[in-house]
This record gives sequence, C-alpha cells and structure tokens, in this order.
Amino acid sequence: MNLAEKLVALRTARGLSQEALAEALGVSRQAIGKWENGQALPELPGLIALSRYYAIAIDSLINDHACDILTSVPTSRAPLADFLLRAKRATYAGHAAEVSAERPGAHEFFYAEDDMT
Repeated sequence: MNLAEKLVALRTARGLSQEALAEALGVSRQAIGKWENGQALPELPGLIALSRYYAIAIDSLINDHACDILTSVPTSRAPLADFLLRAKRATYAGHAAEVSAERPGAHEFFYAEDDMT
C-alpha cells in the first residue's frame, strides 16, 4: 500500500472530507488532493502534520507495506478528551482542593484525590 492509498484510507476511515483535513493540517485542499492522487508528495512539515493528526509514525506512512492502524482507526477522541478534562480539573488552575506539602518550603503541590472524578 503506497502513501497515496494510505492517505485516502485514513481520511475516509475517519469520515473526513479533503477540505476538513486540509483545514486541520493548515494546507490547501488541492495539496491533499495531489497527495492522495500521487501527483505530489508531502514535504517534511506535511508529513509531520499528517503523523501527528493521525497519531501514527511517519515511517508507517511512507513505507510501502500495509498500514496496520487502518484496521483499528478510532472514530472518536472522547476517551482522550475525558481524561484531559479530568486532569485539568485536578490541577491548581482547575481550582482543585490544595493540600499541604509533605516538605514545607519545597514547592511541592498535592491535590485532593476526590476531585479526580
């Protein structure tokens, strides 16, 4: 499976249009179209953006072997979003209940466990 085929499969598996992907990556829709048609290859910044967006290694994108991640494409980022929201609420900035440090003056901060829900 070549890069162009992988890009089409990754985008369609997530139900994205070329326009939506282009906007998310900060490139033109025409660039996405050329990458998917094999008329052009993404330069390094484009490969990095694709790798980060799809959460896969650049090596997996550019090698001509079948991409294993296509069989288990997440359709939702809800678990990650829930985790990040819980983590944010448990920080000082999230106004969690602050408890005293184990070593006074050591600049340690600990937060109450019961606010992690």
